[in-house]
Amino acid sequence: MIALSEMVFYLFGPMINEQMVVLKDDVDKEALQEALNKTLEVHPWVKEVPYEKNAEFLFKQSEKPFLLIENEGAVNLGNEAVNGHLLGVTYKKNKIWVFYTHQLTDGTGRMMFYKTLMYNYFCIKDKTQYENIDAFTSVPEGLYDEPFAKKLPYCQGFTPKAPAPDGDFFSFPETVGLDQASLVTPQGNLTYRYNFTVSSSDFMAYVKKNGMTPTIGFELFMAKAVQELFPDNKLPVKIEFPVNIRKISETPNTFKNAFVNVSQRIYPSMLSEDDSELGKKLRAEFKESTSDDNLKVKINSTIDGLIQADQYHTIKEKFDSFCRTSVYEAKTYIFTYMGTFPTTGYSDQILNSMWFSYAPYPIISMVDMSGKFSITINTQFDFTKYAEALQAQFEKHGIPVISRENIGKAYCKNCEFNLELYLKK
Repeated sequence: MIALSEMVFYLFGPMINEQMVVLKDDVDKEALQEALNKTLEVHPWVKEVPYEKNAEFLFKQSEKPFLLIENEGAVNLGNEAVNGHLLGVTYKKNKIWVFYTHQLTDGTGRMMFYKTLMYNYFCIKDKTQYENIDAFTSVPEGLYDEPFAKKLPYCQGFTPKAPAPDGDFFSFPETVGLDQASLVTPQGNLTYRYNFTVSSSDFMAYVKKNGMTPTIGFELFMAKAVQELFPDNKLPVKIEFPVNIRKISETPNTFKNAFVNVSQRIYPSMLSEDDSELGKKLRAEFKESTSDDNLKVKINSTIDGLIQADQYHTIKEKFDSFCRTSVYEAKTYIFTYMGTFPTTGYSDQILNSMWFSYAPYPIISMVDMSGKFSITINTQFDFTKYAEALQAQFEKHGIPVISRENIGKAYCKNCEFNLELYLKK
C-alpha cells in the first residue's frame, strides 16, 4: 500500500516545520553534539532519506553522518549541506532549532526526538542523571509502525457524528486572493511570527471554572477577537485541529505521520452566550468529534484514499487521485495544542519553546511549559492587529499576558527534495 508519507508529499510539498528552543544560558556545543549522537542511537529514523521507486516514495537509512550546524535558525533540508537529511538541528547563542519536513514526521514525532535530545543535553552538560521524563533511552518497540495499515472496526450500534452544515466561513481578508507563489523568495517561504505567554495557573483557573479545556478557551478567545474586529461578520470561525491517533491505531511509538484533522465552528450568535454554558457546549461537541469511533471514521476514510491511489501507476496519477479524495478542508486557521512539557530538573533552564510553520492558513500552536502557556502564531500576512486583539481577550478574562513578541518577517526554509521531478514521471 502507498505510504501516508507519500500523501504528505502531495499535501504539503517540501514544507519545513521548525521548533525554536530558548535556553537560559548559551548552548554548550560539545554537550549538544554528544547529546545529538546519543539521541540518534534511539531515534534512527532521523537519518531516513526519501527515494522514488516504481512510482512510490520510499525511505532508507542514510549512511552519511548527521550534522550539527551552527546557524541562526533552520537551514535548507535535503541538500548536500545537511547530507540530504529531512530533519536538522542548529544552534546559535542560547537557542536551539529542531526542524523537519512534514513528509518525514509530524509534530508528535518531532517532540519525541526533541525531548530525548534535551534530556541527553542537560544530563551531559550538568553532569547529572536527571529523572527520565518522556525521553527514550533505548529504541522503543514499534518505532516504524504504520498508523494507517488497516481499517478499524466501530463499536456495535455506532452512528457517525453528523457532518457540519454546508456554508461559508470567516476568512481573514488578507488571505482572499493571496498569491502563494508571491510569498516564495530565494530565502524561503515568507511568514510572519508572533509569540506571547500567559500564566498557566491563571488560564487553567478560567477554563476549569467554565468547564472548558485549554483548547476550547483559546478558540473562544480567538472567535471573540475576530468578532470585535469585524462586528458585522455573520460567518462562523472554522478551526481545524490535528488530532494524534497513535493510541487508537495502537502505534504509540511510531515516528510516522499519525494524525487526522477535526474541525469546529463558532458562530457569531454563540458568542452572546455565557462563557460557561458555551464552553461546556463546545467541549461536549469536541469530545464527540474526537471519540474513538468518530476518529476511526477519519482514519478509515484516509485508508480508502490510500488504497484508491495505490491502484495508479505513476506519481502524477496518484497525486491526481489524492486531490480528488482529499479529506483536507479549507478553514479560518489551524490550532495545535501540544499539551504540557513535564516538569524536570532542568525545566528552569528552558525559557521558551516556539513552533514555526508555513502553510496557506494561519497556524497557531500552544504548549504548557512549567508555569506558562507559550502561544506562537504563524501567518503569511501582517497579523499584528489580530494578535493584539487576541491578547486583549486573554486580559479581559482575567489572564494577564506575561510577555509578547512580534518576531516579524522570517523565512521558512525550503526542502531541496525535487518533488516536481517525480510528478513529471
